[in-house]
Amino acid sequence: MTWIIELKRDIRFENLQDFDPNWLLFGIMVDPYRDDITDYFLTSPHLERYRDAPAAVNTARDLSLLINGVFEIFAVEPTLHMGTHRMLCAEPLREIGRFSVWPAGLEFTMPYSALDEGWVNWRRTEREFRSTVSGNFCALCLHSKKIRNIALTFGYLGVNWISLFSALEHLDLSDRDMIERYGITNAQLSAFRGTANNFSILGPAARHGAWRGAPPRRQTTLAEAREFVMGLVRREAQILAQQPEFLDAMTLIHRAD
Repeated sequence: MTWIIELKRDIRFENLQDFDPNWLLFGIMVDPYRDDITDYFLTSPHLERYRDAPAAVNTARDLSLLINGVFEIFAVEPTLHMGTHRMLCAEPLREIGRFSVWPAGLEFTMPYSALDEGWVNWRRTEREFRSTVSGNFCALCLHSKKIRNIALTFGYLGVNWISLFSALEHLDLSDRDMIERYGITNAQLSAFRGTANNFSILGPAARHGAWRGAPPRRQTTLAEAREFVMGLVRREAQILAQQPEFLDAMTLIHRAD
């Protein structure tokens, strides 16, 4: 079954067609029957696993958080933070449900897995894996729980001091290891941590309320913090994408015959 998510008319994806060249997370569908204005739909092989419409709608909501998080990391405008979205069945085209990517209701919890981790057991193609920076990152959202949780955090919270600090914690490295692994300085880390944690600097935007440490001598703006943390996340993804287990997984699901 092909399930698709209707996108707003003012969204154009000409520059995003190759963002996920292996279609591991999402793809773009264009309505071929409209000649006055182009209709774009977001779809995904992860949705096509379901025969049950409510299950597909729930998966679309979870998947949207992951996709928005990836776009945040690459400084691409998120496509699904726009209220309620229609889910449709493409065969024939009809509405099967609606979902919102914003947290809503007392029962809403963040979907930490987002997608079934057994994806390698069913996602197979006969084309060769195309390695690109963004394509590798999309694949790592499924292959690496670390990368997936970072993307989900930004998709759920957006970019703020709390989500940026959370991403740093998801990397799960000591300061010394981060300095060696990413080629950064202790001064950069100290400026970010000291600013993000300090209520006297950020007020309610700070990660902590009462913070015993003195304000850092060098403070960081939110724009600088975003560039700093996103750079670490993208660098970690580049490192993970070179590991043999990742390459083996990509070879398994993209068997070039």
